[in-house]
Amino acid sequence: MTQPSQRLSDAGSRYAAARESLRERARPHLGIDPRALGAFRIAAALVILSDLLIYRLPAVRTFYTDDGVLPRATLAEVFPLLERASLYAISGSARVQTGLLAVTAVAAACLLVGYRTRAAAGLSVLLLASLYARNPYVLNGGNTVLVAFLFLSLFLPLDARWSLGAGRRSVRGEPNDADGDAGAGGGDAGDRRICTIGTAVTLLTLVSIYAANAVSKYRSGAWMSGTAVPRIFQLGEFTVGLGPLVSEYTAALTAINWLWIALLSVSPLLVVATGRRRTGIALAFVSAHLGMAATMRLAVFPYVMSAV
Repeated sequence: MTQPSQRLSDAGSRYAAARESLRERARPHLGIDPRALGAFRIAAALVILSDLLIYRLPAVRTFYTDDGVLPRATLAEVFPLLERASLYAISGSARVQTGLLAVTAVAAACLLVGYRTRAAAGLSVLLLASLYARNPYVLNGGNTVLVAFLFLSLFLPLDARWSLGAGRRSVRGEPNDADGDAGAGGGDAGDRRICTIGTAVTLLTLVSIYAANAVSKYRSGAWMSGTAVPRIFQLGEFTVGLGPLVSEYTAALTAINWLWIALLSVSPLLVVATGRRRTGIALAFVSAHLGMAATMRLAVFPYVMSAV
């Protein structure tokens, strides 16, 4: 081997070693357990199916046809870009809209069982974005977050665990993406975190959502005075389930106000912390969102945030 070639080979080896060392250092913070990816895939698919069956399908004529509150002509006038981008704007009939919802549900079902997972996730992103663009007046933050994380999931091995795709690879003797990543690092393939640019961007996106929410709370007089949550629970149209009962306990609601601000404030620990501490913080967020679902009328938002 000539001297220049030797130097190039040595430089390549050093680069590969440095890259692997950096990945190993980042893995505990920016890596995701493949089982968590499988759980996200299943939870996201269930949220999509529930949203379609509970909210979208019963109101298809009201919200998504030319006979409803937002005909395509009005959509084109008010939101011309959305009208041109939405597949749901190709027709104003209830039959076509119902058919598109059915296709969306099939894509979600494929995502649920892990069949052609990447294609199912991509089709879900396309169809959900089109559905939401057809009538932006019947959305909340949860819908936006759902589409954003489904898009990010295109760069993640969602079918590494608990999927038909993983089962097919096992039968053929092929390694899962997660197993390959684990084998490269020399760890236990079952528990090894997957650490890629995709996982890093996904986790940092989640933390940025919570951090931005924390900043907005700091700037709110109601939140910083401890009165925001008690006021919210006095609005009867927003409370469901246990909400009316909880609304009678002002002191507890004030405590929840401060606890939520505190939890948002420590959200960066979702990437800074590791091990049980990180798991505990994640469970605290899931518990908070499920508490919202049990007390407030927030559509899919708390379920989406619990899924991610």
